[in-house]
Amino acid sequence: MISTAADRLQGDDARDRDTAAQKTSLWRNAFRCGATRYFTRIASGTAGDHILISCVAREGEILNSLRRNLPNVIAVHVPTITCGALMAIVQTKKTAEGQPQQAIMAAFGTETYCKCVVVVG
Repeated sequence: MISTAADRLQGDDARDRDTAAQKTSLWRNAFRCGATRYFTRIASGTAGDHILISCVAREGEILNSLRRNLPNVIAVHVPTITCGALMAIVQTKKTAEGQPQQAIMAAFGTETYCKCVVVVG
């Protein structure tokens, strides 16, 4: 198929119309507060500040539960990359055989959303 200059111009006009429509749509989505316009967008995904709150709460809950049963637990970390729920990292000082397995089972029993527990120490 051979395109002519007129076809190319019509394509450019269509792109310009699409861009103008997007700008108009964006302008309609703006709300006004005084003389300033604010634009809103709804985007999927996770926000770090919301996830951080759940991470801190889960860390404390798991740490309190583990320290009741295993006093040699040093720290617990729930990474934000796992949406604050799916993974827990437990730091212990191993004093007897089988304590890491006990820490894993206690963490799984405490936090129902947790899918992976790593014990280091």
